[in-house]
Amino acid sequence: MNNKSPERQISNSPLFDRTWYLATYQDVELSGIDPVRHYLHYGAKLGRDPGPYFSTTFYLKMNPDVAQAGVNPLLHYERSGRLERRRYHPSQDLEVISDKPLTKKRPEVDVVIPVYNALSDVQSCLASLTCAETRFQLRVQVVNDGSDATTTAWLRRAVNLLAGPHISFELHEHESNCGYTVAVNTGLRASRADYVVTLNSDTIVTSGWLDGLVRCLESAPDIGIVGPLSNAATWQNVPELYDETGRHAINILPKGTTPEQIAQLVRRVSIKCYPRTTFVNGFCFLIARTVLDAVGYMDEEAFPTGYGEENDFCIRAMDAKFELAYADDVYVYHAKSKSFGSERRVALSKAGGEALRRKHGTNKIADLVDRVNQTEKMDAVRDRLRSAMKDTANSVGAIVTPEEMQLLPPAIHAPKGYVVTPSIGGPMLKLPFHNESGRVPELDLGIHLHLHYVDLAEEFTNYLRHVPVPFHLYVSVPLDSDVKEIEELFTKVLPKAKIRIEAFENRGRDIGPFLAGFGSIISKHDYICHIHSKRSPHNFAKNDWRLQLMTNLMGSPSVVGEVLRLFDQNPDLGIVFPEYHWSLANQISWGSNYAICTELAHLLEIEISPVVMAPFPAGSMFWARRAALAPLFDLGLSFEDFPSEGNQVDGTLAHAIERLLGNIVAATGYKLQQLSTAKPYDLQSYYTVAWPYPAKPANELSKVAETYRTERKKVPAKVGLLCANAGGYDATVMHEYLDPAIDYHLVTDFPAPNCGFWIQHDMAKIGNPTGRARAVKTDPLPYIGSYDIGVWIDANVMIRGTLEQYFKIVEANPDVPIFGIPHPQRNCIYDEAQAVIEHKKADSDKVRAQMAVYQADGYPKRHGLIETNLLVYNLKHPRIAEILTAWRAEVNERTHRDQLSLNYVLWKLGLQWMPLMGEGRCLRTNNDFAYIGHGRNAGYSTPILPPHTVKPRNPTKAA
Repeated sequence: MNNKSPERQISNSPLFDRTWYLATYQDVELSGIDPVRHYLHYGAKLGRDPGPYFSTTFYLKMNPDVAQAGVNPLLHYERSGRLERRRYHPSQDLEVISDKPLTKKRPEVDVVIPVYNALSDVQSCLASLTCAETRFQLRVQVVNDGSDATTTAWLRRAVNLLAGPHISFELHEHESNCGYTVAVNTGLRASRADYVVTLNSDTIVTSGWLDGLVRCLESAPDIGIVGPLSNAATWQNVPELYDETGRHAINILPKGTTPEQIAQLVRRVSIKCYPRTTFVNGFCFLIARTVLDAVGYMDEEAFPTGYGEENDFCIRAMDAKFELAYADDVYVYHAKSKSFGSERRVALSKAGGEALRRKHGTNKIADLVDRVNQTEKMDAVRDRLRSAMKDTANSVGAIVTPEEMQLLPPAIHAPKGYVVTPSIGGPMLKLPFHNESGRVPELDLGIHLHLHYVDLAEEFTNYLRHVPVPFHLYVSVPLDSDVKEIEELFTKVLPKAKIRIEAFENRGRDIGPFLAGFGSIISKHDYICHIHSKRSPHNFAKNDWRLQLMTNLMGSPSVVGEVLRLFDQNPDLGIVFPEYHWSLANQISWGSNYAICTELAHLLEIEISPVVMAPFPAGSMFWARRAALAPLFDLGLSFEDFPSEGNQVDGTLAHAIERLLGNIVAATGYKLQQLSTAKPYDLQSYYTVAWPYPAKPANELSKVAETYRTERKKVPAKVGLLCANAGGYDATVMHEYLDPAIDYHLVTDFPAPNCGFWIQHDMAKIGNPTGRARAVKTDPLPYIGSYDIGVWIDANVMIRGTLEQYFKIVEANPDVPIFGIPHPQRNCIYDEAQAVIEHKKADSDKVRAQMAVYQADGYPKRHGLIETNLLVYNLKHPRIAEILTAWRAEVNERTHRDQLSLNYVLWKLGLQWMPLMGEGRCLRTNNDFAYIGHGRNAGYSTPILPPHTVKPRNPTKAA
């Protein structure tokens, strides 16, 4: 038996990373709890990971016995899972699981990359290294051989920016250009691994590239040097060895294909014959450490510029009895050097050949060339690939898939679901959402709002009120809009803004009005913000996309103030935009827009690549420095440049501009920056210990309650509001907005402070607290049945604004019995059931049995899901009692998770419900409410107010 304490076992585990845990879950540091103790007692239960290489949810999913026992997953792994060789991470290679210490998780390989200018190629190369799958730990030795200032500055940032768990970068700098061979040797001398690759900076590696090279080298004990197949690597060329002139070909990728697609074909047709050779092209050159130990480094004196040095090295290796081979199952793309012009490259190559013959003799070189020209095995390789490419010509599409796209800098996506403290994993800033402090610079600011959906005008005025300094506002609206009415609304709410509103034809979506409508005016401002009334009704997953974008751009005065300070304090900052919505995972690419992007890039005089792009503000909302977008404004686009609206999904000028925004900013020499608020966008109205609720002083709340008591005497009772608090599970909230037309009923089984507005009812102490609260929730009529409208609200929800808009919905739809909030994450009770099981919110067997009954009954999937924390009842509806009776029966007979059954009950009775909110809005994001955490996680204390007894009134229905 292991006698170590659980905390010590976790602390000693190589899989627990204290620094990573604190950085990833920032509330832990705020709580003051030791991270080991936090993960042991709280973190694992929340699904948090102890470090980047152990997945809590994966371990529990793969090991249901551990989940059933309720044991901490990392503790179980250290006590027995390691010896039992249990998997602990989805990306884990089964072959590396062992009971050995994890200090050396992956074998190391050094990669040496000399760099001399050609920044675009360098960016593509390094990005491909970070993304290509491999089982090795990469140490990349980047040698900057006297590059220009732009390349040097980028490299200094990139070596930190691109580093990850399985790849690190070390930068070596030469003050002046010393030549390729000297640069290579600088990297070779810094290497220490058993295998080292010299890699040209104009290459793009592909998945499994390094694994394949090493596999070839280890296939025979005498192989010391290996190279891959490529589009442009002399004797390693595929699919064509020579071009029409008889020279070694530079194989152009078929239109729309990517290096990764060709690599997949190469792997598919390869028979791994590993042809032996006498020369390996130095563009990608795997060397065994034993070779370096035997023959030394590259010959700097004879081949200073790097033409001929790899052939000399090959000859010396063969003289030392090592063999050379081609890995015919590996493909690495080679763009061919742009460090030198083509004429100089030819001259350097010629000089290198002459130096090679001088050193080794003409006859020896001729003999080795004759042997390498015996290409039968490689011809067979080329034939197989050529045939495969012909057979799959129709399947190799013209679209670069997102999985094959390299983004520089790497892009960040928001997590899916309610993640209280999402991890920070890349070049993204977290902006404070509350407690803004410090001077906000008064910049020359022009904001463009394209208000295609004019019904969202009030929503956008609420966001624009967060701009803490004077600004110019340009609003574009459809031609049939009431411009005067909209202008009156904006003028009334935004006294700091100089407002101009114009109606334009619907061309170019939001981009057309931005550039063709207001471009000549807004481009006169030093700083620009572009936002629009985005809706995605076609895609449920994106129903809260606008909320995510706007919260991260204008969610609070703190957010806007911090953005303005960023621009003011960072003169090289060109554009900021939100982290990508979680639904956009694997969607950030050119899509089918590359052709039109190429045309636009030509007009803008910038270079783009089909496999590399700068991240762009998907959804086209951003803050920017005007100078960073100057090339775009200088085009002078008109509405005629944009096609007529035809519900195009892709391929228009507007789509091309959106995707090129990041490249435009980079081309002008400015930086781009993704950002998000420190508080997740889908929890802006959620308050916990980590995010305590900024409650009003007790004297202010006393006045609210006193005003309510006075006014309710003058107003007939129209609405009965009900909540239940059982066992003291929640703090009793003091609503900050009280409507005199509402009676507020609280059913509770413990002494609750009387805040001066509650009508309190005793709760029978039968069963557990959860069951007692559910009984009130599903049987509200004894308390509020005599009113016209009934409201159920969970006890942990505070009301901060009027509910009148929801009552109007009820009054306008008398045939609908129930109104609720669509769940922002799921629209199917079967998905909800799976979430309940995964989070252990109910007995899994009972939940599965309940869903089996519903499926057998024919209840459809994707039929909606009501969040039951706020429900509004039409108490005049003749079947409301029938609905509630059936719902209560489902909760009593099946599971207490009432959210699983309400939609089913309505469907079974042939009745409809209607949403109170839409587009991802819920109590956790609506500023009219404060969603307080449960129990000890509340972050809220009930204020002590003078007690007052409040009695029910005669409702209008009874009168």
